[in-house]
Amino acid sequence: VPLIVRDPRSVFDATRGNALFLRELVAEGLSAGALVDHVGLWSWDGPLRPGVRLRDLVAERLGALDDDERDALELVALGEPVTEAVLSRLVPAEVVHRLERRHLVEARHAPDSGGRRIEVRLAHPLFGEVLVSDASPRRLNQCRRELVAAWEKEESLGPDEILRVATWRAAVGDHGNPEVLLAGARRAAVLGDSVTAERLARGAH
Repeated sequence: VPLIVRDPRSVFDATRGNALFLRELVAEGLSAGALVDHVGLWSWDGPLRPGVRLRDLVAERLGALDDDERDALELVALGEPVTEAVLSRLVPAEVVHRLERRHLVEARHAPDSGGRRIEVRLAHPLFGEVLVSDASPRRLNQCRRELVAAWEKEESLGPDEILRVATWRAAVGDHGNPEVLLAGARRAAVLGDSVTAERLARGAH
């Protein structure tokens, strides 16, 4: 039976081609009523989120994590892609190396950087879904504050990086740098995200 998804890449992006993850995601979609049969064609209605069984599989793949490793993964989950320079201000290099050896994070040259900048991401997008949903709101806000402090130590930030910093500031209710919030609002408006633009602009005043 053909499966038609609103965003053709969304299922692949969510499962990264892992057949077991895909099977469990489809099973969850059927159980939750998100995967619907319309006259012989299937469509997915709503966000692609892991159910309990898929979350258990992802947790098994993550394995046992010590406190330093979990803290690092939570920071990457909220901040990815995080440059190697920024991450080094937040996480000891040995912890990052351990996560790389376990294939939980990946470090690659950033596109269009000419090989000058390395970015760190989670090795699978579902890792982030599980890590963020398991973290408390207090912990997530702590991560946002740490990411803001680390990014703002960079000599210069591009428009998209300013938007990310502004969004994190707004999420924790930090309106202490209105210039960043306004710059983020302008960038959001350029990208067509009027909701974020309005929220950041209001936070700047």
